[in-house]
Amino acid sequence: MRSYLRLLAYLRPYTTALASALVCMALYATMNFASLGMISPLMSVLFERPAPGAVEAPAVALSGPDGAVAARPARRGDRLPGWPEPLRSWGQRVLVDARPLVALE
Repeated sequence: MRSYLRLLAYLRPYTTALASALVCMALYATMNFASLGMISPLMSVLFERPAPGAVEAPAVALSGPDGAVAARPARRGDRLPGWPEPLRSWGQRVLVDARPLVALE
């Protein structure tokens, strides 16, 4: 056990590098998990086929923070189940409610 403690003493000058490496690894794992979670909703938006005879939802007028009025389609059901609320509203706005080519930009 003493030899392990002695080896840890040699790590002391590299503490900040070790801590920053661990933070970067955790950030990478989080982003990797998030990207895997976005594949299914993106594919469902890209390859969705409207039902024959389906009617588009009416546009809803929204006023932005600068007072500009923009129209977007009304929300379709919950297309992002299991996503936390801040990510769900962002994903709904960016992926689901966007025009098809805008979603790929």
